[in-house]
Amino acid sequence: MRRLTKEPVEAEVAEGGAPVPFPLEAKKGECYRVFAVAEPTVTDLDVVVRSSRGASIAADHGEDRWPIVQPDRPFCPLENDTLTVELAARRGKGKVVAEVWALRVSMSD
Repeated sequence: MRRLTKEPVEAEVAEGGAPVPFPLEAKKGECYRVFAVAEPTVTDLDVVVRSSRGASIAADHGEDRWPIVQPDRPFCPLENDTLTVELAARRGKGKVVAEVWALRVSMSD
């Protein structure tokens, strides 16, 4: 995998607050991982990846402050799309950072 984000995405999140979004230009034939970590004052950080139509296509399912979107495997969009990655605090308040990593896969059309 290679790091796709040139710099980590930095944000502040708060329990009950709106998610902090950032775009991800996804390409058919690539698979992605999103890694995030929050400072200790955020005890449950959630990450959701949405399609351009707003549908959730990948998310973390843990209750921790260091989520990995789908920790068992990367997610692989079936078409080019501008995805939105949302960072939100389920519990707590504080600073977070996130990175997106990508892997090129061979796909036959």
